[in-house]
Amino acid sequence: MRRSTLAWVALALALCLAAPGGWAAPYDALVLGDSPYAYWRLGELAGTTAVNAAPSGPALDGDYGRFVPGDRLPVLGAPGVPGSGMGGDTSVDFVPNSQVYVADPVHPTAYSLEAWVRPDPGATAGRGIIVRTAGNPYTTWSHELRVDPNGKFEHYTFDGAARYVWSADAAQPGQWYHVVGTAANGGGMTLYVDGQEAASWAGPVGTLWTGGNQWRLGAPSGNGTIHPGGIGFWDGQIDEVALYHHELTPQQVANHYNLGVSESPNAVDMSGTVYYAVGLGDTADRVVKGKWFEGDNDGDPAPVGYSVVAPNAWASGWGTLGVTEPNLAPITD
Repeated sequence: MRRSTLAWVALALALCLAAPGGWAAPYDALVLGDSPYAYWRLGELAGTTAVNAAPSGPALDGDYGRFVPGDRLPVLGAPGVPGSGMGGDTSVDFVPNSQVYVADPVHPTAYSLEAWVRPDPGATAGRGIIVRTAGNPYTTWSHELRVDPNGKFEHYTFDGAARYVWSADAAQPGQWYHVVGTAANGGGMTLYVDGQEAASWAGPVGTLWTGGNQWRLGAPSGNGTIHPGGIGFWDGQIDEVALYHHELTPQQVANHYNLGVSESPNAVDMSGTVYYAVGLGDTADRVVKGKWFEGDNDGDPAPVGYSVVAPNAWASGWGTLGVTEPNLAPITD
């Protein structure tokens, strides 16, 4: 069966979101293509469930309404990250004493934490974004993104000792930021802000803390041993929170940020690029990232040196239209 370049371009464009000056894809497709363990888009307009959009499903749904004394519900339906790649979705406005609870007994040996955040005026110091805890984040906390008392983004983890790195620049109220922290047993730890490495420690990190059983979004942490007064509740918006059991690469982090801000005031020119997603019902054979996707299931052999991926598998990434390269190549057979 013959598959033309034109058919491939049509498929790619159908999976993309058009924007002036270039093409961008829905942000969630890009995140899902990088295999998150959990992914809370925080786009709900009602209810108390923060839906997990990753393949792990409802077992890792979050709870907006699992209260401890003094807690209250965050405000749903707030404006989300303004980039066109987000597709106009909404975020959650965390008011003081609001948080999301997620039960999770699995202990990663490596992780990436990712979130988009927008602090409210007067709320850019000593605020928690995401933290792993055993039930009380004032006494047990690790695997954390936060803003320190000086207003700087900070990535904290615990391996028997407190390890943390922080950004040089302080967060400004009313501005959206993309924040990512990565760490791994025996490796280092890195903090990214707006697609760029902001701080890192070569390590080695020992064994990541295994005492946690849940995640909290927007929650406080600490008992003042590192930062006097500890870290308080987030006050402002949080959007598109993802958790991975591997370290995102610098390029993956940059791709997420670039798509998230596309066509917003700090957009990156994406002219001539396209986001592709293959599998999930694709009916043509493709070569993507060195793998042969046997989409039409007609038994065509894979090219020498390419591994075979079954129909309805998933691959995604960036490429340039009209070129034949391993990361984006139409196949004729």
